[in-house]
Amino acid sequence: MQSFGLKYLLSYYCQVDVDKKYQLADWRIRPLEEEMLKYARQDTHYLLYIYDKMTQELLEKGNTQANRFCYYEAVLRTSTELCM
Repeated sequence: MQSFGLKYLLSYYCQVDVDKKYQLADWRIRPLEEEMLKYARQDTHYLLYIYDKMTQELLEKGNTQANRFCYYEAVLRTSTELCM
């Protein structure tokens, strides 16, 4: 993939173009502006769908059923190690 930012993933998987102007906003301020609420909803609305699509792509990378799960598990293990 060209990028792994959420903006790119939303465009790639969902054909949604988002404005990231509130990405660095001060989210402690209350009440949140309506535009900020809209941004937060849009930013999270597609996450499970993108997760499902990426998982499906990973599983399709293996050429046999056993290889699919080995490849998927290896990606999850590497991701976990990176996050730690």
